[in-house]
Amino acid sequence: MIKIILTVIFFVSSVSAGLFVVYPLYEDYQVKMEENEVLVEELENVKVYIAELEKIDEKIEDYREEIDFIASAFPEDHDAPTLFRYLQNKMEEHNVEPTGSFGSFSSNPLSRKRQ
Repeated sequence: MIKIILTVIFFVSSVSAGLFVVYPLYEDYQVKMEENEVLVEELENVKVYIAELEKIDEKIEDYREEIDFIASAFPEDHDAPTLFRYLQNKMEEHNVEPTGSFGSFSSNPLSRKRQ
């Protein structure tokens, strides 16, 4: 009789341990595995993105001299009034007549008085 009672107690404790300890841990494991799959997929996407950026960087390096030459043609200050004055000065310097209109810019329109 004691063997039957011990067997029943052992069986009930095993089932209880399975339901209240192992199963929640298993569910947590499943959630973590799904999160891991998402992170692995994101990592693969980042690797592809970085590889594409490296290819673009190589192409840019092929044209580094040309890019530097073009960049040297523009002033350090890239705001519209400065760029407009720079272009006007360069056109006057090289006797170039613009075929269109650039319009006009003012760095401080409120300080100018109308004449």
